[in-house]
Amino acid sequence: MLVALPLLAEAALRVRFAGGDEAPPHPDRSIEDEWQWAADHLALGDAELDGHGVYDAELGWVTRPHLEDGGTHTTARGLRGQVEVPLARTPGTPRLLFVGDSYTFGFNADDDHVFSAVLARELLPGWEVPNLGVSGHGPDQILLRYERDGVPYRADVVVFGFYVRGFFRNSKRFRGYAKPWFDLVDGELELRGVPVVEPRALYEDYASGRRRIGGWGYSYLLGTLGANVAQARERDTVDPAGEDWAVMRAILRRFRDRAIAEGSRPALMIFPHRPERHRGSVYEQIEQLAREAAEELDLPCLSLSDGFYAALEQDPEPPLTNPREIGGHLSDRGNRVVAEQVVEFLREHGWIDAAGAPTPGLAPAPPR
Repeated sequence: MLVALPLLAEAALRVRFAGGDEAPPHPDRSIEDEWQWAADHLALGDAELDGHGVYDAELGWVTRPHLEDGGTHTTARGLRGQVEVPLARTPGTPRLLFVGDSYTFGFNADDDHVFSAVLARELLPGWEVPNLGVSGHGPDQILLRYERDGVPYRADVVVFGFYVRGFFRNSKRFRGYAKPWFDLVDGELELRGVPVVEPRALYEDYASGRRRIGGWGYSYLLGTLGANVAQARERDTVDPAGEDWAVMRAILRRFRDRAIAEGSRPALMIFPHRPERHRGSVYEQIEQLAREAAEELDLPCLSLSDGFYAALEQDPEPPLTNPREIGGHLSDRGNRVVAEQVVEFLREHGWIDAAGAPTPGLAPAPPR
């Protein structure tokens, strides 16, 4: 009987996932996500990336240029909004650059309400504020995006937007689509997974049977049990001395060093998880670890959670984040609170004066 129960469970799971739209679980979330992508696209009969993404061999994907989707637009260079910022500097015009994921991009917010637009239009008039955020990017991709696409803007200040839940994306090889990642070798970041496989090639591998979803050589029962354990560990805690956090710290160090080498002032901005679920969670631990890493690296850090809590205590309505059923992320009010905190942060560090003008020590980076 004891032998029959696992066999029955295995059979039941195979029946459940046979021919369905849901891929079987796997302890390695990258494999599970790849299987799910393949199942979805085989059902659709196409290899197009979902949402606003377009394939990029070095980053996995970036936001589609010339995007027009309701109140969401991008420029020819992939900047959020409809205002293109040229690479060439305009004499006397300061520049504040943001890189990050969907919280930086402003998912679910119209162009004019994203915090970078509020800064450029109202709180830092006269500044150029290019926003290179890409939905779904992990810190590894954010670093690579800055080094390839952000550095040419030669910004006076460059801000690395770090969403605490995005920390777990560093260890993924596939999340939404295939992506690059870093291993740590002798204390240095080693890039893996590039060039990223082209969607059509990956689709054809599954369509032809060269790659398979699950299959007879894979135990659906053990895969399900392993996936549950892996997910529980991910939600539980982060080992400050572990490999994953060492990679995160190395990413921040490399970002800091590259920005300084380019004549920019680097800063880290930490987005908390939804404020009502942040305190006491693993995400608060990640926030604290990021704060400590920034202090050790002498990397100026703006952690947004304190300002969010203060805003909610002053007035809980309207909420700072949108309902989960419409995608979550920052509401219009949440974006404005971010913009206000950014201005206060720049003032506290002496990078702008009371009127929002750059201080003499914040001169544009000299040409190289």
